Amino acid sequence: ADVQVMERQAALEQLLRTVADKAAQMETQDILTLTAAFVAAANKSDSQKAMLDPQYQVGATEALPITCANIAFEAIQRGGPGGLGTAGFITNGATGMQMDPFQQQLLQQQQQQQRNQNLPSLLEVVGSLQTVKVSAKTNVKTIAGAISKALRSAEAFVATAVGQEGINHAMKALCICRCYVAAEGLDLTATVTEVQPDAGISIGQCYAFTVVRMAVQAKPGPLASAGVGRTEPQVRFSRPPGHQTDMKVAGGGTAGPVGGAIAKCLREDREIIITSVGPASVAKCVEAMVLARNAIKSDGIELFFFPGFEEIIMTGPGAGEQRSCVRVHVWPEQAMAPFGGGEPAAVELTTNEPAL
Repeated sequence: ADVQVMERQAALEQLLRTVADKAAQMETQDILTLTAAFVAAANKSDSQKAMLDPQYQVGATEALPITCANIAFEAIQRGGPGGLGTAGFITNGATGMQMDPFQQQLLQQQQQQQRNQNLPSLLEVVGSLQTVKVSAKTNVKTIAGAISKALRSAEAFVATAVGQEGINHAMKALCICRCYVAAEGLDLTATVTEVQPDAGISIGQCYAFTVVRMAVQAKPGPLASAGVGRTEPQVRFSRPPGHQTDMKVAGGGTAGPVGGAIAKCLREDREIIITSVGPASVAKCVEAMVLARNAIKSDGIELFFFPGFEEIIMTGPGAGEQRSCVRVHVWPEQAMAPFGGGEPAAVELTTNEPAL
């Protein structure tokens, strides 16, 4: 009996793969409809056999819907003439097609895969540079220490982070690192790239922060000897007063409009000072910077930034409450040749006064 069940399952899989080959020439909507029909037929067949024979084992055919899903996904991957345009999936009357959860999952998987294929790999960004991996589970001061060590030992390096919490950790660690090295006459400038996720990562976007060491005037003060304590970094501006724009990023908003606004300011050679409160807001800020950077690349412009901590007084909900925020200074520079990786070098005035 077990052999017969295995043979039946093998025959079904072969049949479905034959259908998948044919489906490669079909419209995506027809592929999904055909897959749904297979699943429905399999479920109906299981029910009928169970009614006729109580001893019937459905273990093999229970896996059929999953097999259908995998094979249909393979067919969609090959790309039918219709592709995966959204026109075939609108439920407002354009086609009258309603997507069930299974079909929605297929569409989301395909869209995410196509999006990831358009991203550079981490290796393309890193090149020969040293890397620091940021984990949301690691103490942020420990990460800041690792980043400070990398900054002291190399002209440039790459820090990687995944997901909202990881991105927030990375930005906070960069803020703390600036405090750790301020007494040594060091500071940092960074840019950020979204990269393809590793094979084992299924949740959260992956970002690579290319960090460049900058020479500044050493900041004296209590506990300011090299490697000891924290010292507020030198005040830095990249554009003079009147050429700066303040922005706030809401964690619950969308990054697209913010990215467009940043790109517009960068094309106007303005410095943008972005205020972010909370992990979601910081992650949205980073996502917006990536979108803006991609938008201005064709203009021969590069986006650079540095983050810092600042105390603010809340307005609106929680008005009057003092909160710590991440304030990110963003500015444009002409694109230059890369360092050891795929990221361009930064050129910036390293003064503690506004540039004139």
